[in-house]
Amino acid sequence: MSVPRLSALAALALVAAVAGTSAALADGRLGVSFHPSRPRVGDVTWVHVRGGSDAATLEGAVAGRPLTFFPYGGGHAALVGIDLDTRPGTHRWQVALLDRRREPATLRGQIRIELSVSGRRR
Repeated sequence: MSVPRLSALAALALVAAVAGTSAALADGRLGVSFHPSRPRVGDVTWVHVRGGSDAATLEGAVAGRPLTFFPYGGGHAALVGIDLDTRPGTHRWQVALLDRRREPATLRGQIRIELSVSGRRR
């Protein structure tokens, strides 16, 4: 299975640049959240995109790694594995949504990945 190129969507998309681990367009209808919001190296986290229809096509990436979305909870979700060799710190994410019922949209932001030490977060 091939992942569509984000750059093609980005050229057509309405861009909402945001920082942090959750984002929403100004109209509040489209939102992105991570669970947990501050994952650690080695964790599995998930991304939840709310506000797109079931017919919407989503694609995205976290730290340059593509996401595969599935319908979930009135929106879409994707699992994100944080590899053990991932450097702790701030990493970029991007989600693009194509829905024939609305303007294309791309949300961008950053997520902080923490180092796990003795089972405690730093």
